[in-house]
Amino acid sequence: MNNQSQFTLQIFEKIGSPLFSAVNEVSSRMVMTGQSPAAPTDEEYAETIAKLLTSLTKTSSEAIETLDLDSKDPESDDLHVSMASVLSPVIANLYQIMGLPPTDEDIAKISKALNTLSTFSNNFSVTNEAGEALSNLKTADQSNEHLKNLMGCVPLINAVTAFSFGETPEKLIKNLYKRLEDDAKALSDDYQVGTYADVLPCVVTLYSQCHFSEMARIMSMSDKDRETQAIGVETVISKYDAHLDMLKTLASSMMGVPVAQTQSSATETTPPPVPQKETETPTQAAPPAANETQGSDNPMSFFSAKKDESAAE
Repeated sequence: MNNQSQFTLQIFEKIGSPLFSAVNEVSSRMVMTGQSPAAPTDEEYAETIAKLLTSLTKTSSEAIETLDLDSKDPESDDLHVSMASVLSPVIANLYQIMGLPPTDEDIAKISKALNTLSTFSNNFSVTNEAGEALSNLKTADQSNEHLKNLMGCVPLINAVTAFSFGETPEKLIKNLYKRLEDDAKALSDDYQVGTYADVLPCVVTLYSQCHFSEMARIMSMSDKDRETQAIGVETVISKYDAHLDMLKTLASSMMGVPVAQTQSSATETTPPPVPQKETETPTQAAPPAANETQGSDNPMSFFSAKKDESAAE
């Protein structure tokens, strides 16, 4: 493979893939929730990608200017491409949440956040190998291995922080991590698709997408539907399991692992328990005040707080 082909593949992987995934998720979510009568046409899909790329290019340029970064070769676009690959997941995440390309105000917020991070990085001394050390965290070093696993769990933290389904975020993260950890180990051992540290970010991302998808579905529901329909993290786990099965099928096909072997190994492994909400003995208590609703164990407190705020305005 020549350098140009390798460069093109890197563009698709680092810049294109997060944007494509975000557009696919948002379009599917809008169809499922009735916000759109049909999936976008090829022209609409391409137009959305073009808008996101425009936002990404603008954000990258502003970030480079804000951080006062320079390149060894002023005529080269390496710095802009590298910054775009860093910011592509950020732009994609904003689109997943809002369903619209980032505004100028959103881009300004990203630049300010990067400037804050730059101030933080200035507190540390830089060696010639610093950039390479961050790019290639060697799993042979136990500290670096833990750090890489922690970085891979960032999407899980973002998902649970956004909406914890009425459960204590700390407890939910522990339960979910145990399940995802077991799934990552199983994928690594049974399908030989990579090391545990390589597979963990994959299953974490898979779960976080299901989590945000369910959160968006709940937000689109009417108050009556929220009161009558069962809402809990179990629904997210069911979706995640279905996606994980497809991932296993893909891994089996790519790695040439016989289906019978994967099924037999699955039956020998005790599946991790589904996180359950703590049950408490009901007691007679006064209704919580409006400003206390968001901190309650009611999963709908997230939406009630939003309603109260809008009513107050």
